[in-house]
Amino acid sequence: MEKKKRVAFIGPIEPFRSGVAKHSNQIALELCNRADVELQVYSFKRLYPKILFPGDGDRDKYLRPPEQLGAKFWIDTLNPLTWQKVIVSIKRSNTDIVIIPAWTFFVAPCLGWISRALRRSGIHVISIVHNAFDHEAGHIKNVLMKYQLLNSTSFVCHNQSLADDINQVIETPKIVITPHPIFDQYPQALGELKKRANLELLFFGIIRDYKGLDILLEALSQLPDDIDYHLSIVGECWSDINQYKNQAQALGLVDKIEFVDRYVSDQQAAEYFHRADAVVLPYRSMTGTGVIPLAYHYQKPVIATNLPAFHEVIKQGKTGFIGSAVSATSVAESLMEFTHNCNTDEMAKHIVDYRKMFSWQKFTENTLSLGNL
Repeated sequence: MEKKKRVAFIGPIEPFRSGVAKHSNQIALELCNRADVELQVYSFKRLYPKILFPGDGDRDKYLRPPEQLGAKFWIDTLNPLTWQKVIVSIKRSNTDIVIIPAWTFFVAPCLGWISRALRRSGIHVISIVHNAFDHEAGHIKNVLMKYQLLNSTSFVCHNQSLADDINQVIETPKIVITPHPIFDQYPQALGELKKRANLELLFFGIIRDYKGLDILLEALSQLPDDIDYHLSIVGECWSDINQYKNQAQALGLVDKIEFVDRYVSDQQAAEYFHRADAVVLPYRSMTGTGVIPLAYHYQKPVIATNLPAFHEVIKQGKTGFIGSAVSATSVAESLMEFTHNCNTDEMAKHIVDYRKMFSWQKFTENTLSLGNL
């Protein structure tokens, strides 16, 4: 019998709530189910201080840690003694491979320090890079994120744009590009939300400036009167939500928009995606997003701005539409094309076929393959 690989996974898992936590949770479960892997999971007892997480806490009260993972919730991002505890535990276990996500400047010192110590001990450290640089970048933030990357052995990323970012930091890095898998742990919708218009649109997730909600609102103001639409904006706002509410009022959109300015449970999210005809991503910048895999899970097309990473996961006219630019006018044009020229049932069939490419098994196999380099 082939010797099992001793793998340690370090990252936020349930009950932490974020796209990275859901991604990490599914990777850990996939690794746990593999016959060729002996897995240890280390997560956080404190991830963010309240001041850095403007929302209603960073844990989902409806979720529990998966029992089969036997995760050790040891890491305090502000306490280096807990970092050392994890380092010692992994070394004593004769671990072959450590897999760690990279996604935000705040956890980079902690995860970079752990990576550095393990790599110096001859352990292969694989970074799953969700972001190489901060979306709302500052010099110090990007220096911290660079620190974690520099202390990794190899890298997994979801698209070429991220790979290009890593190449700016690391000379001749070992990289595997493998698309963000489709989430398969979300519940089925019960159909509790009734349609309010012919075209139901959804903007979903934490609201940050780079996600371009203001672009979407301006685009809606450019739509002709014959398009009967309603937009649901669902997610916590990490800036001032009133700037968007005031913009909607100034543009005369109040009657066509619903603000759900809070974190919603997975079941509630299912209802919003079920009601939507399309999910809109009017982003100013993007190196990866969990919203598209979630939209595809519910067989919903996406409408996005013209960013390189979108071209790798959206089939034009089949699984969604990419505009001609990053602008309100291009988003409006895509919305009109979707409304007048698309059959949503046909697009759902294309999405079902397309999402077969994005499995967690394939993602995990590609990740583990780096350990052989």
